Amino acid sequence: MSMTNPNFVQHAHSLDTPAVSPRALVFVGHGTRSDEGTRMFMDTVRRAIQRLPEAVHQDLAAIHVAYLELRTPDIATVLTDLYRRGIRDAYLVPVLLFAAGHWKHDIPAQVATAMVQCPELRVTLGPVLGGDPRLIALAARRCREAAGPLRDGDALVVVGRGNRDEEAMAAFEHVAAGIRRLLLPPHFTSGMLAGFGPSLEEAMQRVMEQGTVRRLVLLPYLLFEGYLTRTLPERTQAALRALGTLPEVVIAPTLGPDDTVAEVLAERVRETLAITV
Repeated sequence: MSMTNPNFVQHAHSLDTPAVSPRALVFVGHGTRSDEGTRMFMDTVRRAIQRLPEAVHQDLAAIHVAYLELRTPDIATVLTDLYRRGIRDAYLVPVLLFAAGHWKHDIPAQVATAMVQCPELRVTLGPVLGGDPRLIALAARRCREAAGPLRDGDALVVVGRGNRDEEAMAAFEHVAAGIRRLLLPPHFTSGMLAGFGPSLEEAMQRVMEQGTVRRLVLLPYLLFEGYLTRTLPERTQAALRALGTLPEVVIAPTLGPDDTVAEVLAERVRETLAITV
């Protein structure tokens, strides 16, 4: 592991070694201004790398990270640099929960930018983490660790980042329903911190209308800390004041970093490398 460049995760083999195919793996993160969120992302990537079979390490010339926004380097910069070093096959593994606009549009756009300077580069984009049952179970565990057993008078709001993609929104609702089945909260709804769909404030109002709420439990279905989680407590209190009620509030932590997230991510790496370009 190289620590001099925080964006460089691992140089597996010299590109001058004939036995090694010029292939590279790139973990794509959303990006955040939060140093803690970035640390959580890098920790998860390292844990995932440790779970990869030795044969995968032997087959890769390099492993890097890139970001969609708010951090550098971006995908196009990493791909161009790898191409100049002799890489001809790059495998992008998105560290994203849902296949929304970033996966469908932003990543392909950055790849297209790189291809202008890298005409012989072959790029494979892998699947997102998605509503994997292991992640749904992890979210339920995060809730139990923060709030204990849910009881009469408790209301659970599963909170997503939000996006503008109908398929991704449907996938989030599937996740929220799975969490509800595991926790069986007396009162329940879901909401979004940004994008389309019911906002956090609308979700809170809706759940308060379901009956007497003595404790409000917010469960962010998000990978890492960032601006949205940092402002969540203040935003929650402002919404409650506007509703004229102040129940006890419990905010559960994000999914990562956790070995379960790393396990699912390592599985996505193996799936991506198995895709025929």
